[in-house]
Amino acid sequence: MLDNQDYTNQHKMEGVKKICAKPSFRYRNFFKRCVSFCLSWCPNTRYRCHLGCRSVYFYDKKGFLICNKNYDNWATLRSTTNYEYNISDTLIEIRKSSTVFDDLESVFIDRNYFDSEGRCKYSERYSKNYELLSKVDYDYYENGNLKTVKYPYYTQNFEYYADSCICRYDYRLSSSNSYFVYKFKDGNITDYIYFCDNVENEKCVIADVICVSRDRTDNYHIKYANFTKSGIWKKSYWVTYDRGDILNIKRKIKYY
Repeated sequence: MLDNQDYTNQHKMEGVKKICAKPSFRYRNFFKRCVSFCLSWCPNTRYRCHLGCRSVYFYDKKGFLICNKNYDNWATLRSTTNYEYNISDTLIEIRKSSTVFDDLESVFIDRNYFDSEGRCKYSERYSKNYELLSKVDYDYYENGNLKTVKYPYYTQNFEYYADSCICRYDYRLSSSNSYFVYKFKDGNITDYIYFCDNVENEKCVIADVICVSRDRTDNYHIKYANFTKSGIWKKSYWVTYDRGDILNIKRKIKYY
């Protein structure tokens, strides 16, 4: 997340060969206990909790992601996604082939169309038979910053400040008003904060994350640290009010 955004053809991963992302021991054990409890109720289930998994990302010399492998808590390979590219000055076509549990395969083709300044104007997703599935439109401010991203069922609206960016969700089929905040320092995104708005006076609960506190289940905060010279983060933390910063993910980076 936050390494290669779809709306730009500039890849900071150039020169990176492999990134191994591993959740912290404390975080991994917490979700392992949750999975073990669930399996005790459903012993025949084949699926495992995806949280706590180890992920390995492989890149070519230009910084394009070519393979992603995910392993569960028991070091078993659970999914593999391969990426193939067709690149020109105005188009990057990405063919994503995913295999889950060795027998469930899905193929998608993403086409990202760029202007002369290297900004994505719109992107399209196709099935493996090139049937159009969805389209996303991008709009920008005069200074080049991303302004809006229009998805089929909602729009993301970006507002920029001195050291932060707020993205608000405008849902077409819901009254929810969720938003997230990016914080910047030296050109790098250092914080990602998500707020889930209450809908119809019901308390919002975000699953599969560590929220800022036990009483604030509608808000989580991730902090990124230990950046390389090119701006790639090596550690991330869950920020909490009552327990301090909890190590989330550690990443090891290998270069060509």
